[in-house]
Amino acid sequence: MTGISQNFFPNKTDFLTKDNEPKGADYLLLSGTTNDTLMKIRTEIIINASKEKVWDILTDFGNYSSWNPFIIHSKGQAVVGTKLTNTMKNSDKDMTFKPTILKVETYRYFDWLGSLWFKGVFDGHHYFEIEEINSNQVKLNHGENFSGILSKMILKKIGEETRGNFVKMNMALKEKAEG
Repeated sequence: MTGISQNFFPNKTDFLTKDNEPKGADYLLLSGTTNDTLMKIRTEIIINASKEKVWDILTDFGNYSSWNPFIIHSKGQAVVGTKLTNTMKNSDKDMTFKPTILKVETYRYFDWLGSLWFKGVFDGHHYFEIEEINSNQVKLNHGENFSGILSKMILKKIGEETRGNFVKMNMALKEKAEG
């Protein structure tokens, strides 16, 4: 990732990556003010498969356990208002959460919003955006925006590993879609 403008990240205060700088298109951004803290994980990957194939794999939540090293179990449907039951693996710990699907644009985009304990403590707005490059190649933009009173503290502890797990999930999706 090059050429980050101050206008694109107006409250930029700190980037955390393995080398403490933006690296490629995968990064963790901690930004915000004392009143409003927002953290972001952004990843992207080129997948040599159709948008339909990538979409079908991403929205087949019941099969996540067969390929996904990060969200190791998921139940639900990609329907607005539906609650998913997702089990995520970070380190040696599994954590189950129940986000709500917010938006679905078939073959293009879906997202969900989940909260730890209750809204406002540690909230995650997770999204998947599929950009068609040609009929057999897409770019997947995969990320999450975090907010809440404990988000900065929690992400300082798990942010780098979580970003790495996004990348692992992207690579596994690529392998499955291209295989």
